[in-house]
Order: sequence, then C-alpha cells, then structure tokens
Amino acid sequence: MSLETVVFLGHNALGDTLCTTPSLRAFRRANPNTRIFYVTQNSGFCRILEHNPDIDLIIYSDHMWVKGVSEVDQNWIHSLPLDLRGGPANLYRLDMRAFVTTHEAFQEHISQGFAKMFGLQLDSVKPTVILTQHDRQALKLFDRGRPYILFSMNSVSNPDRKDGNGKVKNWPAANWAELARRIQGWGCFDVIAIGAENDPRPADLPNVRALYGLPIRTTAALIENAACLVTVENGIAHLAAAFDPPVVELYSDIVPLGWAKPAASKNCRILYGDPHTFTVDEVASLVEQHVMATAS
Repeated sequence: MSLETVVFLGHNALGDTLCTTPSLRAFRRANPNTRIFYVTQNSGFCRILEHNPDIDLIIYSDHMWVKGVSEVDQNWIHSLPLDLRGGPANLYRLDMRAFVTTHEAFQEHISQGFAKMFGLQLDSVKPTVILTQHDRQALKLFDRGRPYILFSMNSVSNPDRKDGNGKVKNWPAANWAELARRIQGWGCFDVIAIGAENDPRPADLPNVRALYGLPIRTTAALIENAACLVTVENGIAHLAAAFDPPVVELYSDIVPLGWAKPAASKNCRILYGDPHTFTVDEVASLVEQHVMATAS
C-alpha cells in the first residue's frame, strides 16, 4: 500500500488512544514516506500523543470534543488546517466498535484489532509514549525524598454491578484504605492517589496524597518512576504498559484477559475475576514482592 497522506480520526478515551499507537508504529514502518495526520479531541489526556515519532501532525479538535465523530462531516474535515496538496487524503476512523463485532474479536488485545483494520502486523502491542526531559523534571515538584506507590482507583468505562454494590471494576474503598495503612506501616514509602480531575476521591485514605488532575504527561512520568502502581483496569493501566514499571492490576473479568497487558510487560501482576473477591492480603503480598525485588 503506497499512500501520500493519511488522516486518522481518534475519538477515544485514554486507554484506547494509547492502543492506537502500535498500529501507527506499524503503519509508519510499512509506509515510511507517508504523511500521517492524527486528529483527536481537544482533551488533556490526548497530549500523551505528543512527540510520537509516527505522527507528523496532531490536530486537537474542539469539534470532536463537543460533538464526537459519529458521522464524519466532510465539510468539517476539509475545514481542518491540514496540507492535503500532495494528493487525496485517506481517512481512517480509529474506533474499536469497527472491529469488535464478534465474540472472538472481543478476546484479542485492542491494539491487535486496530492493526487488523489496516491489514498490519504488529511488532508489539506496547504503547508508544515519548517523555521529554521537561516532563520528567516536573517530578521534582512532588519529590519528598522517598520512593512512592501509586493508587489508581477509577475507570471511565465502569458499569454498575448487578448486586447494586457499586461499580463492576472497583475494588472496595475499605480495601484501598487498609492497603494504604499496610504500606505506610512498612515505613519507607509514600502513597499517592492519581486520577482525572473529575474522578471521585475516597474519603478514608489518611496520609495518602491526592494528585488528581495532573497533566497526563506528568502522570506518565510519575508512573515511570513508581516503586509500584496498584490499579484497576483503566487507561492508567494501559499507560503503565508503555514503561513496564512494577504493577499490580485488579482486573475485572467483564473485560477479556487478553486485553490486560502487552507480552512485553514483564513487571505486571494481575488478579483476574471479581475485584470484590480480591483480598487485601493478596494485593499487599504482590505489592511487597515487587518492592522487595526492586530493593534487592
């Protein structure tokens, strides 16, 4: 396939946005002379795409943020500030609903589904995230001179439980509080809760720093340098896969296990099933194994 210009439309949450990047990597490899434009919503988490070597230009669109792309408006496309003089543009929508049409397709890692839309073979499903020195310098603003363990407790796509006891992907708030107390009892780690600006904050997490609403690239730098990340299945878990820090993932079985982690993630430990059945002992043990291995 020889193309001069392609335009990708990506109206996705954080996790799916990250899962488009392996396909961009494969597309660039197969089409080294193609100009690649990526049009996405004007949302803070989409800045995770910046400095991606497989994208020539990113357009952050207020139109997509407000109205989405349920129907592609050709007048809107041609109003975008894109230089299409090199020839006709090829337009692709990066929408997982286009390939998750069967039970079998649902079982594969999302990145594989995006790749199959273009007939591409992936080298890896590991997301591409490029951090700069400036991104990493921001960590100094939060440095207390001790290693830290991150909690990521919320998910955007999170239906209600059938038993009426909260959300399907959530681990009970009392468990997070007990886990924080145990980690603090070890005496050498800070505990930091991360999430989006609008995520709910648990009330009973004493001495846990809440850093909700940080720029996504600062959040990525925090994850890259964490002693351990404890997370439910969400975009933060996909973001961690770009760096492979020590991770304990509390993975709800409403989502296929095949979505859980790239094969390249050597430091991800997964508890898979109903998060309400995962005990604090199980999670604390996995966290402790991670931090002890790092210390040694």
